[in-house]
Amino acid sequence: MFSKLFAVCLLVDDFEKSLAFYKDTLGLEIDSQEGKFANFKLVGMIYGGKEKINTFPGWKS
Repeated sequence: MFSKLFAVCLLVDDFEKSLAFYKDTLGLEIDSQEGKFANFKLVGMIYGGKEKINTFPGWKS
């Protein structure tokens, strides 16, 4: 069983819309951003969002 979660990364269809939701609606602060990838500051873990573009070839959503 896990006792701690270090990182979560979600693949999203619309990066800009997702970024706005996490920043503006949930109030998360961006830790770093590069292109269509962003890390948000959370206590004790990293949350990352990335637009899914051929990240995992053959993967179906």
